[in-house]
Amino acid sequence: MLPEQAKTLSEITGGVYYQQKPFPESPVSKIFTDSRKIYGDEHALFVALKGPNYDGHAFIKTAYDKGIRLFLVEQFQEDLPSDALQLKVANTLHALHQWAVQVRKQFFGKVIAVTGSNGKTMFKEWLSTLLEDEIPVYKNPKSYNSQLGVPLSLIPLNNQSAVAILEAGISTVGEMEKLARLIKPKIGVFTHLGSAHDEGFSSREEKLSEKLKLFKEAQELILPERLYRDYQEQINSELPNVKLYTVGSGMEADYRVLVQRQEQATQIVWQHPKEAIFQIPFTDESSINNLLLVIATYMHLGLSTQKLQQYLQHLKPIPMRLQYSLTHGNSLIINDSYSLDIESLSVALDFLDKQAGEREKVLILSPFPGQENTEDPRFHYLLEQIAARNISKVFFLSKELDAAQQHSQIQVLQGIDAFLDILPSLELSNKAILVKGARSYTLEKVVQALQSHRHQTTLEINLSAIQRNYEAMRAHLQPNTKIMSMVKAAAYGGGQIEVANILQKQGADYIGVAFTKEGIDLRKAGISCPILVLNPWMDEAEQLLQYNLSPALYRRESLLHFEEAARAAKKDISVHIKLETGMHRLGFKQGELPDLLELLQELRYVKVAGLYSHLAAADDADYDSFTQAQISQFEQMAQQLEPACDKKTLRHICNTAGALRFPEGQFDMVRLGIGLYGYNPGKFGPSLELAMQFKSSISQIKTLEQGQSVGYARSYIAEKNTRIGIVPVGYADGLPRSSGNGRFSVLLPDHGLAPIIGNVCMDMCMIDLSSHEVSEGQAVIIFNNQHPIENLASANNTIPYEILSRISQRVKRIYYED
Repeated sequence: MLPEQAKTLSEITGGVYYQQKPFPESPVSKIFTDSRKIYGDEHALFVALKGPNYDGHAFIKTAYDKGIRLFLVEQFQEDLPSDALQLKVANTLHALHQWAVQVRKQFFGKVIAVTGSNGKTMFKEWLSTLLEDEIPVYKNPKSYNSQLGVPLSLIPLNNQSAVAILEAGISTVGEMEKLARLIKPKIGVFTHLGSAHDEGFSSREEKLSEKLKLFKEAQELILPERLYRDYQEQINSELPNVKLYTVGSGMEADYRVLVQRQEQATQIVWQHPKEAIFQIPFTDESSINNLLLVIATYMHLGLSTQKLQQYLQHLKPIPMRLQYSLTHGNSLIINDSYSLDIESLSVALDFLDKQAGEREKVLILSPFPGQENTEDPRFHYLLEQIAARNISKVFFLSKELDAAQQHSQIQVLQGIDAFLDILPSLELSNKAILVKGARSYTLEKVVQALQSHRHQTTLEINLSAIQRNYEAMRAHLQPNTKIMSMVKAAAYGGGQIEVANILQKQGADYIGVAFTKEGIDLRKAGISCPILVLNPWMDEAEQLLQYNLSPALYRRESLLHFEEAARAAKKDISVHIKLETGMHRLGFKQGELPDLLELLQELRYVKVAGLYSHLAAADDADYDSFTQAQISQFEQMAQQLEPACDKKTLRHICNTAGALRFPEGQFDMVRLGIGLYGYNPGKFGPSLELAMQFKSSISQIKTLEQGQSVGYARSYIAEKNTRIGIVPVGYADGLPRSSGNGRFSVLLPDHGLAPIIGNVCMDMCMIDLSSHEVSEGQAVIIFNNQHPIENLASANNTIPYEILSRISQRVKRIYYED
């Protein structure tokens, strides 16, 4: 929940309520500015932002339909239902700034602000990771460091945190002063001054001056010794009242260090003002430089150096925002079409090197911002990198730089359209392709073309949506209820390792899998949180012990077998005991509990980490009395077994629907599965966001003449001349065969629904295009947020669980964060 305000929102912003109906007394739960990302409840707020090329007021009705009832607007919407509450302000972005200023005034902890050309998010994430076991810490989410991101980061801040770490990013003159007014840091950190956003400033000195405005009222600033040395006079002049602390290897550095790179790690010898040795699991320059600032800030806060030495050894890399996907031709496409400068290009090329493996490396690049010719130093850096990194081909999308053609590995094309024209003739199998460019060049069109060129049918997984669903459901749990995130069946089709990584990062207390191999794969991929295996075999006891996996046990023989295996290994094993309460699958029955209790008290190596059961019909209101009886019986059975348990034993019975519909059944932990992926089976509680999009495209269009049939068994015969499209997705991909013959329609974006005609084939299906003027290559949506998965499930008399889990592994997965 967002913090209570000393003043009402109308007082803070000077706003006026529509028809004198104010917002309710309860605090706003969350804020949305993008209707596509809404997963809210009745206490969530939609802010209608306006800009040169967009107007959020056009999406207010969409936000209402998704459950939003509170709106911050610049124009009242007369056509909204009466339960929609609107607060009108002169400027919605300015109103968010006013709100953030008020929140900042009420925060009494220490604010650390970080800025720099790059490294801000890396610094923030690592410092917060190191601090969180020592003191309550708050950080801005993702890279929320802009004129919009900073106020959205500040508004949830409250005094439960002792330290807040906030990023601030700018791209031109006049922006930092506004952010400084919001953040008001006590401690500042300046990571780096590089070429990013140079085009927004007349000189590097002007950019530095703009960034330094963040620290005008700070007490202290920590920065690299080299940065201070290069701009000493300017920094001293512009920050006369700020105490400066430099970090580097020079004798005059306030924090003096010696960096010793090793093969797989780096040793940092801290020489002044304290002596210490730190081992970090990174060797690249960017990570080292940022960690030096992190260590200096940590020590600056007066925290234990001994604990820091332990923490640093286990730091994980910060996930990059680079998207990547694999194609049918075993090519890797890396999407970094967000910015282009020397520093970010270096980082992206490092990522390309790590991911390429044996594949040939290919670059698709826009010109650098402001680049006028091939004499630009940045272009010469590019040429050096092509040679040093053994890059086989570069496509340079520029209408001006014909002179680059003289370099044998560079092919200059007159912009994006020219590249798309030659794409069908290119042999791009088994390549690692980096698409890198300034945002203004819209190279995401190239990425889309590459993906569709190599695999027309994909399952796109929005990892950010999974995170938002997790948070939306967590808001409906009791404060002390833990979460087991279920990733069995390849995370309901979404990809077990990728999803488990994002959920562990989100704070999942447990991960749940079906089989032992799934748990082993997760451990090998670096998942460290507890893992429950629901269907272990007795002969897997040694592997379960080796990989620290907890088996779910439901019979006496299994308990005795695992006791013997653990005794032989001289190692305890944590188990969860399954209790039968009405599902009538696996589990100890009520009458077996006295013998079970006696056995558990005799066992020495088997430790009861959890007691659990399954709800049979939590999503069906017709069976609520049955569900409540299950919950009551489970509680009684768990109490009977208490003498064999300790205070840490977790009780859990609720799945997604149970957790949202029956708060009395939440106990110590709930098991969230389908809800994480965006389907709410009980239709109760928060609006969730489908995290997966199953899509394809039309590979061919033809006309059936009257009387002609299409597909196997001639189940469709054209009554008139009919235009049809062939889509390369069939039942071997996960589109059920029974979807055909008009039972299910796919969505053609911007055109509407098109029914599947005839029987679905193994590798393709046919759709009726009589009502649509589309071309070959037209996108086809099987399900997404606009075309819900329930439609496909209903057409096939099944449930969304089955649809998701049956999507074939031959369908290429594309992972991204928004």
